[in-house]
Amino acid sequence: MVASHNKSITKHELILGSLSIVLFAICGYFSPGFDDEVFNMRLIEDNNFDSIILFIKKNDIHPPGSYVVNYVMFFVFNNWNVVRLTNGFFCSLTLLLVWQKLCDREECHINKLFFYICLCLNPGLLLWGTSLRWYSLYIPLLAITTLILSNKKSEGYKYWSVIFGLCTILWYINYVTILVAPIIILTGLITRWENINKELPYIIIAGILSITICSFQFEHFQQSIQINKNQDPYSIIKSVLGFGIHFLNGHGSYPFSIWGVFMIIGNIMLMLKLRHEKFNSTFNAVQFLIFILLGLAMTTLGLGAKFRNLIIITPAFSYFQYHLFRNYKLGFIKLLIFFCICTGTIFGLMNVILHKNSTKMNWNLPVNQIIELAIRMKEKSESEILITTDPLLAYHLNKEFADIYIVGQDTGWESKMDNYNSIIIDTWKGSMDDSVYTNFRSKLNALKKKEIQVFNIKKDPYFHYKKLIEPNLPEYYSTIYVNVHSNAQP
Repeated sequence: MVASHNKSITKHELILGSLSIVLFAICGYFSPGFDDEVFNMRLIEDNNFDSIILFIKKNDIHPPGSYVVNYVMFFVFNNWNVVRLTNGFFCSLTLLLVWQKLCDREECHINKLFFYICLCLNPGLLLWGTSLRWYSLYIPLLAITTLILSNKKSEGYKYWSVIFGLCTILWYINYVTILVAPIIILTGLITRWENINKELPYIIIAGILSITICSFQFEHFQQSIQINKNQDPYSIIKSVLGFGIHFLNGHGSYPFSIWGVFMIIGNIMLMLKLRHEKFNSTFNAVQFLIFILLGLAMTTLGLGAKFRNLIIITPAFSYFQYHLFRNYKLGFIKLLIFFCICTGTIFGLMNVILHKNSTKMNWNLPVNQIIELAIRMKEKSESEILITTDPLLAYHLNKEFADIYIVGQDTGWESKMDNYNSIIIDTWKGSMDDSVYTNFRSKLNALKKKEIQVFNIKKDPYFHYKKLIEPNLPEYYSTIYVNVHSNAQP
């Protein structure tokens, strides 16, 4: 079900498109970043190109593609905010292209607007599409691939050259392509089955070339599997839960918030349409095949436990939502679904832009407020030592303190906390080892018994719910301790 593309862009579409691009650009440019991005920034700022590739080859679980792109873009712009803006612009432009190509131009406006909001204003796509992580490249490239897969009219050699070429590029961005590529190829075969005998030579040649180019990363891929094996395995139950949260609630609002509840109710009502759906038309849609097959594969293998991984198939899911929604007759139920999902999406979008109450804990960190207070307290206490649990805060405060220790990454912070004046910033532990964080919190509890200044910053409104899942979760997004010793060493 692909719409006619010969019509010119309307004024309303131009306005909506401009809105999406501006929002992605604003979010990218003004974002202070989050903890996961610091590794990328440090690696690229502190090393030349050869050293970066060598380090990735020896130590990282990801292929070099996203790092190479970040390296080139930082070399050109010398500003991470501009790099994020560029990523957001590219992602937004791609989503708008998908919307234009897949949206039926002849149907009622409410259906087109619903698809636009679900896809082009999606909070999760805004969060990860403007980041420095591999997602910002993978999301738009996979979305483009699904569009090309739908094309039954292009010549066989062009079609398969582009499909295998895109799969090769995706492989060098992330190894999840080991799941993505077979599903893309299978979908392509289904789409062009009528011409399979004629196009088989092109498939074989393009496939051999693609595998040959990808083979240079096979050894590194095996290494990344071994590293992942050494980490805690994710249960299937946790992965299924992640799948449900991602597609019913999204990333913009916490599930127990009013906007999260709106999203969940709206999506459940929308899914009820599956009981009456003609599955032939649904399964014939390339986007649905990508969503259901890849979603099941990622969930079964446990990748859904970190449900941000599922963000790469969100454009396909948005099309699925649109497909179900457009088959509802205009009436109270359809309007209620529209209200719930679109309201939840828009307020989730605002949460992401304002860095508050999203499902990503470190995205909600009030970075600028913490930095300002930390600098003020440093000047008052005359301390040159910073101890923090968050790498992003260490990155931004790097020029303000002589010595910075990141708990969970650096050693020696215990001695500094016990014997020297220091500014200590406690945040959510992220992926830090539980034993390390428990030790850190016990030392903080000992400090609280002394007469030291403590500043709590931004209480988590959903702390009591989250505490049931993660007992070590702090009540505030950040707490700053001004640790001054009367007998501090100089």
